[in-house]
Amino acid sequence: TQRSYFDKANKHRMKDDDISNIERDFILSAIADGLRVDGRKFPEYRKKKITFGKERGHTEVTLGKTRVLCQVSCEVTAPFPDRPTEGSVRYNLELSPMASPSFEAGRPSTLAIELLRMVEQTFRDSRAVETESLCIVSGERVWSVRVDAHVLDHDGGLLDAVVLAVLSSLLHFRRPHVGISGDVVTIHTLAEHEPVPLAVSHRPFAVTMAFFENGTSTVVDPTLKEEIVCDGRLCVAMNPHGEVCLLRKLGAVALAAEQMNECLRVAQTKMTELSTLLTQALADDDKLRLNPAVAAEVAGAPAKRITEAKEPARTVSPDPSPEPMTVDPPKADAAVVSLGQGSAMLFQGQDGWQDDNDDDEAAVAEGEPASVSAAPIPAPKKKKSKKRKSKSQDPAE
Repeated sequence: TQRSYFDKANKHRMKDDDISNIERDFILSAIADGLRVDGRKFPEYRKKKITFGKERGHTEVTLGKTRVLCQVSCEVTAPFPDRPTEGSVRYNLELSPMASPSFEAGRPSTLAIELLRMVEQTFRDSRAVETESLCIVSGERVWSVRVDAHVLDHDGGLLDAVVLAVLSSLLHFRRPHVGISGDVVTIHTLAEHEPVPLAVSHRPFAVTMAFFENGTSTVVDPTLKEEIVCDGRLCVAMNPHGEVCLLRKLGAVALAAEQMNECLRVAQTKMTELSTLLTQALADDDKLRLNPAVAAEVAGAPAKRITEAKEPARTVSPDPSPEPMTVDPPKADAAVVSLGQGSAMLFQGQDGWQDDNDDDEAAVAEGEPASVSAAPIPAPKKKKSKKRKSKSQDPAE
Protein backbone atom coordinates (compact mmCIF):
# COMPACT_ATOMS: atom_id res chain seq x y z
CA THR A 1 0.00 0.00 0.00
CA GLN A 2 2.81 2.39 0.88
CA ARG A 3 4.69 1.56 -2.37
CA SER A 4 1.55 2.13 -4.48
CA TYR A 5 1.00 5.47 -2.75
CA PHE A 6 4.50 6.71 -3.64
CA ASP A 7 4.15 5.35 -7.19
CA LYS A 8 1.01 7.41 -7.68
CA ALA A 9 2.68 10.47 -6.16
CA ASN A 10 5.66 10.19 -8.52
CA LYS A 11 3.36 9.59 -11.46
CA HIS A 12 1.32 12.72 -10.84
CA ARG A 13 4.12 15.03 -9.69
CA MET A 14 4.31 18.42 -11.39
CA LYS A 15 6.86 18.71 -14.19
CA ASP A 16 7.58 21.18 -16.94
CA ASP A 17 5.40 19.19 -19.31
CA ASP A 18 2.39 19.50 -16.98
CA ILE A 19 0.05 22.42 -17.52
CA SER A 20 -3.20 23.40 -15.84
CA ASN A 21 -6.53 23.33 -17.66
CA ILE A 22 -6.99 27.08 -17.19
CA GLU A 23 -3.63 27.84 -18.81
CA ARG A 24 -4.35 25.37 -21.60
CA ASP A 25 -7.69 27.03 -22.38
CA PHE A 26 -6.08 30.47 -22.26
CA ILE A 27 -3.40 29.51 -24.85
CA LEU A 28 -5.93 27.86 -27.14
CA SER A 29 -8.31 30.82 -26.95
CA ALA A 30 -5.46 33.21 -27.76
CA ILE A 31 -4.48 31.11 -30.79
CA ALA A 32 -8.12 31.11 -31.95
CA ASP A 33 -8.09 34.93 -31.79
CA GLY A 34 -4.87 35.11 -33.83
CA LEU A 35 -2.66 35.96 -30.84
CA ARG A 36 0.18 34.31 -28.96
CA VAL A 37 0.88 34.49 -25.25
CA ASP A 38 4.35 36.05 -25.67
CA GLY A 39 3.06 38.66 -28.13
CA ARG A 40 4.66 37.24 -31.27
CA LYS A 41 3.00 36.76 -34.61
CA PHE A 42 2.39 33.27 -35.96
CA PRO A 43 5.39 33.18 -38.38
CA GLU A 44 7.78 35.01 -36.02
CA TYR A 45 10.83 33.56 -34.28
CA ARG A 46 11.92 34.32 -30.74
CA LYS A 47 15.10 36.26 -30.08
CA LYS A 48 18.12 34.32 -31.33
CA LYS A 49 21.74 34.68 -30.26
CA ILE A 50 24.93 32.82 -31.21
CA THR A 51 27.95 33.15 -28.91
CA PHE A 52 31.39 31.70 -29.68
CA GLY A 53 33.96 30.87 -27.01
CA LYS A 54 37.70 31.48 -27.05
CA GLU A 55 38.32 27.87 -28.02
CA ARG A 56 37.50 26.86 -31.56
CA GLY A 57 34.31 24.81 -31.83
CA HIS A 58 32.75 26.12 -28.61
CA THR A 59 29.29 27.60 -29.28
CA GLU A 60 26.29 28.60 -27.21
CA VAL A 61 22.94 29.21 -28.92
CA THR A 62 20.04 30.97 -27.24
CA LEU A 63 16.54 30.72 -28.70
CA GLY A 64 14.20 32.57 -26.39
CA LYS A 65 14.68 30.84 -23.04
CA THR A 66 16.11 27.69 -24.64
CA ARG A 67 19.90 27.41 -24.39
CA VAL A 68 22.14 24.79 -26.00
CA LEU A 69 25.90 24.44 -25.55
CA CYS A 70 27.93 22.60 -28.21
CA GLN A 71 31.60 21.62 -28.34
CA VAL A 72 33.50 19.99 -31.22
CA SER A 73 36.75 18.07 -30.71
CA CYS A 74 38.87 15.67 -32.77
CA GLU A 75 41.46 12.96 -32.37
CA VAL A 76 43.55 10.68 -34.58
CA THR A 77 42.22 7.12 -34.81
CA ALA A 78 42.28 4.13 -37.13
CA PRO A 79 39.63 4.08 -39.88
CA PHE A 80 36.82 1.57 -40.20
CA PRO A 81 37.81 -1.50 -42.24
CA ASP A 82 35.03 -0.94 -44.78
CA ARG A 83 35.92 2.77 -45.19
CA PRO A 84 39.71 3.06 -45.11
CA THR A 85 39.79 6.54 -46.72
CA GLU A 86 37.10 8.23 -44.63
CA GLY A 87 37.08 9.73 -41.19
CA SER A 88 34.12 9.73 -38.83
CA VAL A 89 31.83 12.27 -37.19
CA ARG A 90 30.00 11.26 -34.01
CA TYR A 91 27.08 13.20 -32.55
CA ASN A 92 26.11 13.11 -28.87
CA LEU A 93 23.20 14.85 -27.17
CA GLU A 94 22.65 15.28 -23.45
CA LEU A 95 19.51 16.64 -21.84
CA SER A 96 20.72 18.03 -18.54
CA PRO A 97 18.42 17.66 -15.50
CA MET A 98 18.95 21.34 -14.73
CA ALA A 99 17.28 22.19 -18.06
CA SER A 100 13.97 20.60 -17.03
CA PRO A 101 12.70 18.48 -14.11
CA SER A 102 11.38 15.98 -16.64
CA PHE A 103 14.95 15.11 -17.73
CA GLU A 104 16.71 12.38 -15.77
CA ALA A 105 20.46 11.94 -15.42
CA GLY A 106 22.26 8.72 -16.24
CA ARG A 107 20.06 7.33 -18.99
CA PRO A 108 18.80 8.86 -22.24
CA SER A 109 15.10 9.57 -22.40
CA THR A 110 12.80 8.97 -25.33
CA LEU A 111 13.00 12.63 -26.26
CA ALA A 112 16.82 12.55 -26.23
CA ILE A 113 16.94 9.50 -28.49
CA GLU A 114 14.42 11.02 -30.88
CA LEU A 115 16.31 14.33 -31.05
CA LEU A 116 19.65 12.57 -31.60
CA ARG A 117 18.23 10.56 -34.49
CA MET A 118 16.89 13.70 -36.14
CA VAL A 119 20.26 15.45 -35.70
CA GLU A 120 22.09 12.50 -37.25
CA GLN A 121 19.62 12.40 -40.12
CA THR A 122 20.11 16.13 -40.69
CA PHE A 123 23.91 16.05 -40.78
CA ARG A 124 25.19 12.49 -41.23
CA ASP A 125 22.64 11.13 -43.70
CA SER A 126 22.83 14.29 -45.81
CA ARG A 127 26.67 14.17 -45.67
CA ALA A 128 26.97 17.72 -44.47
CA VAL A 129 30.61 17.06 -43.46
CA GLU A 130 32.89 15.51 -46.10
CA THR A 131 34.44 12.56 -44.30
CA GLU A 132 36.98 11.99 -47.10
CA SER A 133 38.73 15.22 -46.11
CA LEU A 134 39.38 13.73 -42.65
CA CYS A 135 41.75 11.06 -44.00
CA ILE A 136 45.44 11.37 -43.04
CA VAL A 137 46.95 8.09 -44.30
CA SER A 138 44.67 5.71 -46.17
CA GLY A 139 43.93 2.63 -44.13
CA GLU A 140 46.07 3.76 -41.17
CA ARG A 141 45.12 7.08 -39.65
CA VAL A 142 42.09 9.37 -39.96
CA TRP A 143 40.50 12.19 -37.97
CA SER A 144 37.59 11.28 -35.69
CA VAL A 145 35.40 14.33 -34.97
CA ARG A 146 33.16 14.34 -31.91
CA VAL A 147 30.21 16.74 -31.52
CA ASP A 148 28.76 17.09 -28.01
CA ALA A 149 25.55 19.09 -27.55
CA HIS A 150 24.20 19.87 -24.08
CA VAL A 151 20.75 21.33 -23.45
CA LEU A 152 21.06 23.84 -20.61
CA ASP A 153 17.52 25.31 -20.62
CA HIS A 154 14.40 23.85 -22.22
CA ASP A 155 11.53 26.10 -23.29
CA GLY A 156 10.55 24.53 -26.60
CA GLY A 157 12.20 24.50 -30.03
CA LEU A 158 14.90 22.02 -29.02
CA LEU A 159 15.54 20.72 -32.54
CA ASP A 160 15.97 24.23 -33.97
CA ALA A 161 18.43 25.23 -31.25
CA VAL A 162 20.41 21.97 -31.32
CA VAL A 163 20.79 21.96 -35.11
CA LEU A 164 21.86 25.61 -35.12
CA ALA A 165 24.39 24.97 -32.31
CA VAL A 166 25.86 21.90 -34.04
CA LEU A 167 26.18 23.68 -37.39
CA SER A 168 27.76 26.75 -35.76
CA SER A 169 30.31 24.60 -33.92
CA LEU A 170 31.23 22.64 -37.06
CA LEU A 171 31.83 25.86 -39.01
CA HIS A 172 33.72 27.49 -36.14
CA PHE A 173 35.97 24.48 -35.40
CA ARG A 174 39.55 24.19 -36.70
CA ARG A 175 41.57 20.98 -36.69
CA PRO A 176 45.40 20.88 -36.56
CA HIS A 177 47.30 20.95 -39.84
CA VAL A 178 48.95 17.70 -40.92
CA GLY A 179 52.19 17.61 -42.89
CA ILE A 180 53.30 14.46 -44.75
CA SER A 181 56.90 14.06 -45.95
CA GLY A 182 57.51 10.57 -47.26
CA ASP A 183 56.62 8.17 -44.48
CA VAL A 184 56.77 10.87 -41.78
CA VAL A 185 53.45 12.37 -40.65
CA THR A 186 53.67 15.54 -38.58
CA ILE A 187 50.72 17.09 -36.73
CA HIS A 188 51.53 20.75 -36.26
CA THR A 189 50.44 22.73 -33.25
CA LEU A 190 48.39 25.89 -33.51
CA ALA A 191 51.54 27.97 -32.98
CA GLU A 192 53.43 26.22 -35.77
CA HIS A 193 50.81 26.28 -38.50
CA GLU A 194 47.40 27.77 -39.16
CA PRO A 195 44.64 25.24 -38.30
CA VAL A 196 42.35 23.87 -41.01
CA PRO A 197 38.54 24.25 -41.02
CA LEU A 198 36.25 21.29 -41.59
CA ALA A 199 34.93 20.69 -45.10
CA VAL A 200 31.19 21.40 -44.71
CA SER A 201 29.44 20.83 -48.03
CA HIS A 202 26.12 22.47 -47.09
CA ARG A 203 24.47 24.17 -44.14
CA PRO A 204 21.19 22.62 -42.95
CA PHE A 205 18.86 24.56 -40.65
CA ALA A 206 15.86 23.21 -38.75
CA VAL A 207 12.49 24.93 -38.40
CA THR A 208 9.68 23.62 -36.16
CA MET A 209 6.00 24.48 -36.66
CA ALA A 210 3.04 23.66 -34.43
CA PHE A 211 -0.58 23.15 -35.57
CA PHE A 212 -3.73 24.16 -33.73
CA GLU A 213 -7.45 23.82 -34.41
CA ASN A 214 -7.02 20.62 -36.44
CA GLY A 215 -4.28 22.13 -38.58
CA THR A 216 -6.03 25.37 -39.54
CA SER A 217 -3.61 27.53 -37.51
CA THR A 218 0.18 27.18 -37.81
CA VAL A 219 2.75 28.88 -35.60
CA VAL A 220 6.55 28.93 -36.05
CA ASP A 221 9.00 28.25 -33.21
CA PRO A 222 6.48 27.12 -30.54
CA THR A 223 7.33 27.47 -26.87
CA LEU A 224 7.19 24.53 -24.47
CA LYS A 225 3.62 25.26 -23.40
CA GLU A 226 2.52 25.68 -27.00
CA GLU A 227 4.08 22.31 -27.84
CA ILE A 228 2.13 20.68 -25.01
CA VAL A 229 -1.31 21.98 -26.07
CA CYS A 230 -0.83 21.79 -29.87
CA ASP A 231 -2.42 19.12 -32.07
CA GLY A 232 0.81 18.25 -33.87
CA ARG A 233 4.22 19.49 -35.00
CA LEU A 234 6.25 19.49 -38.20
CA CYS A 235 10.07 19.54 -38.12
CA VAL A 236 11.78 20.55 -41.36
CA ALA A 237 15.55 20.71 -41.98
CA MET A 238 16.58 22.46 -45.18
CA ASN A 239 19.78 23.93 -46.65
CA PRO A 240 20.15 27.18 -48.62
CA HIS A 241 19.93 25.22 -51.89
CA GLY A 242 16.31 24.31 -51.10
CA GLU A 243 17.12 20.64 -50.44
CA VAL A 244 15.11 19.00 -47.66
CA CYS A 245 17.36 17.09 -45.26
CA LEU A 246 14.70 16.15 -42.68
CA LEU A 247 10.92 16.04 -42.67
CA ARG A 248 9.28 14.69 -39.51
CA LYS A 249 5.65 15.09 -38.45
CA LEU A 250 4.77 14.54 -34.81
CA GLY A 251 1.17 14.12 -33.67
CA ALA A 252 -2.06 12.83 -35.18
CA VAL A 253 -3.04 15.96 -37.10
CA ALA A 254 -3.69 15.45 -40.81
CA LEU A 255 -2.14 17.86 -43.32
CA ALA A 256 -3.19 18.42 -46.92
CA ALA A 257 -0.66 18.67 -49.74
CA GLU A 258 -1.27 22.40 -50.16
CA GLN A 259 -0.70 22.97 -46.44
CA MET A 260 2.52 20.93 -46.56
CA ASN A 261 3.84 23.03 -49.45
CA GLU A 262 3.01 26.20 -47.54
CA CYS A 263 4.95 24.89 -44.52
CA LEU A 264 7.97 24.18 -46.71
CA ARG A 265 7.80 27.68 -48.13
CA VAL A 266 7.70 29.18 -44.63
CA ALA A 267 10.59 26.94 -43.57
CA GLN A 268 12.69 28.12 -46.49
CA THR A 269 12.06 31.75 -45.54
CA LYS A 270 13.04 31.14 -41.92
CA MET A 271 16.08 29.15 -43.05
CA THR A 272 17.33 32.21 -44.93
CA GLU A 273 16.92 34.27 -41.76
CA LEU A 274 18.93 31.77 -39.70
CA SER A 275 21.63 31.55 -42.38
CA THR A 276 22.09 35.34 -42.36
CA LEU A 277 22.38 35.32 -38.55
CA LEU A 278 25.03 32.57 -38.59
CA THR A 279 27.07 34.17 -41.37
CA GLN A 280 27.14 37.49 -39.53
CA ALA A 281 28.14 35.82 -36.25
CA LEU A 282 31.04 33.97 -37.91
CA ALA A 283 32.23 37.15 -39.62
CA ASP A 284 32.15 39.08 -36.33
CA ASP A 285 34.13 36.35 -34.57
CA ASP A 286 36.80 36.24 -37.30
CA LYS A 287 37.11 40.01 -37.16
CA LEU A 288 37.49 39.91 -33.40
CA ARG A 289 40.21 37.28 -33.59
CA LEU A 290 42.28 39.56 -35.84
CA ASN A 291 42.79 41.80 -32.81
CA PRO A 292 46.35 41.11 -31.48
CA ALA A 293 45.19 41.22 -27.88
CA VAL A 294 42.42 38.67 -28.50
CA ALA A 295 44.68 36.48 -30.63
CA ALA A 296 47.33 36.40 -27.88
CA GLU A 297 44.72 35.55 -25.27
CA VAL A 298 43.31 32.73 -27.38
CA ALA A 299 46.80 31.34 -28.04
CA GLY A 300 47.54 31.32 -24.31
CA ALA A 301 50.23 34.03 -24.46
CA PRO A 302 50.06 37.09 -22.20
CA ALA A 303 48.11 39.79 -23.98
CA LYS A 304 49.91 43.11 -24.46
CA ARG A 305 48.02 46.34 -24.17
CA ILE A 306 47.77 48.09 -27.49
CA THR A 307 47.66 51.54 -25.93
CA GLU A 308 50.65 51.04 -23.63
CA ALA A 309 53.41 53.68 -23.78
CA LYS A 310 56.62 52.49 -25.36
CA GLU A 311 59.81 53.06 -23.38
CA PRO A 312 63.09 54.11 -25.17
CA ALA A 313 65.48 51.31 -25.93
CA ARG A 314 68.24 50.77 -23.39
CA THR A 315 71.77 49.71 -24.33
CA VAL A 316 73.42 47.22 -22.00
CA SER A 317 77.21 46.89 -21.89
CA PRO A 318 78.44 43.37 -22.65
CA ASP A 319 81.07 43.68 -19.88
CA PRO A 320 79.45 42.15 -16.79
CA SER A 321 81.92 43.82 -14.36
CA PRO A 322 80.65 47.28 -13.32
CA GLU A 323 82.95 50.25 -13.12
CA PRO A 324 84.03 51.35 -9.62
CA MET A 325 81.91 54.08 -8.11
CA THR A 326 83.68 57.35 -7.33
CA VAL A 327 82.28 59.62 -4.67
CA ASP A 328 83.53 63.10 -3.82
CA PRO A 329 84.93 63.45 -0.29
CA PRO A 330 82.70 65.21 2.21
CA LYS A 331 83.09 68.92 2.61
CA ALA A 332 84.51 70.61 5.67
CA ASP A 333 81.17 71.76 6.96
CA ALA A 334 79.74 68.25 6.91
CA ALA A 335 78.02 67.08 10.05
CA VAL A 336 76.59 63.76 11.14
CA VAL A 337 73.06 63.97 12.43
CA SER A 338 71.53 61.08 14.34
CA LEU A 339 68.08 59.90 13.31
CA GLY A 340 67.67 57.38 16.06
CA GLN A 341 69.04 54.03 17.08
CA GLY A 342 70.99 52.31 14.30
CA SER A 343 70.72 55.09 11.63
CA ALA A 344 72.57 58.32 10.80
CA MET A 345 72.58 60.88 7.96
CA LEU A 346 75.37 63.10 6.70
CA PHE A 347 74.54 66.80 6.14
CA GLN A 348 76.83 68.78 3.82
CA GLY A 349 76.05 72.48 3.99
CA GLN A 350 73.70 73.66 1.24
CA ASP A 351 74.05 70.50 -0.86
CA GLY A 352 71.27 68.71 0.97
CA TRP A 353 71.03 65.30 2.59
CA GLN A 354 73.19 62.34 1.64
CA ASP A 355 73.32 58.84 3.01
CA ASP A 356 76.33 58.03 5.15
CA ASN A 357 76.76 54.76 3.21
CA ASP A 358 78.23 56.80 0.31
CA ASP A 359 81.45 57.36 2.29
CA ASP A 360 81.77 53.66 2.92
CA GLU A 361 81.33 52.85 -0.76
CA ALA A 362 83.93 55.47 -1.71
CA ALA A 363 86.36 54.06 0.81
CA VAL A 364 85.87 50.54 -0.46
CA ALA A 365 86.40 51.76 -4.03
CA GLU A 366 89.78 53.31 -3.02
CA GLY A 367 90.83 50.15 -1.26
CA GLU A 368 90.59 51.53 2.27
CA PRO A 369 88.56 49.98 5.09
CA ALA A 370 85.19 51.52 5.60
CA SER A 371 84.66 53.61 8.70
CA VAL A 372 81.38 54.60 10.16
CA SER A 373 81.06 57.62 12.41
CA ALA A 374 77.85 58.45 14.16
CA ALA A 375 76.79 60.64 17.03
CA PRO A 376 76.17 59.07 20.41
CA ILE A 377 72.84 57.39 20.58
CA PRO A 378 70.69 59.07 23.23
CA ALA A 379 68.95 57.00 25.83
CA PRO A 380 65.22 56.54 25.39
CA LYS A 381 63.05 59.01 27.22
CA LYS A 382 61.14 57.88 30.23
CA LYS A 383 57.42 58.21 30.32
CA LYS A 384 56.04 60.81 32.67
CA SER A 385 54.20 59.45 35.65
CA LYS A 386 50.86 60.91 36.49
CA LYS A 387 51.70 61.01 40.23
CA ARG A 388 54.91 63.02 39.66
CA LYS A 389 54.34 66.64 40.61
CA SER A 390 57.78 68.00 39.70
CA LYS A 391 58.17 69.27 36.11
CA SER A 392 61.94 69.09 36.11
CA GLN A 393 63.62 66.67 33.74
CA ASP A 394 66.85 64.80 34.00
CA PRO A 395 69.61 66.37 31.78
CA ALA A 396 70.30 62.87 30.45
CA GLU A 397 66.80 62.87 29.01
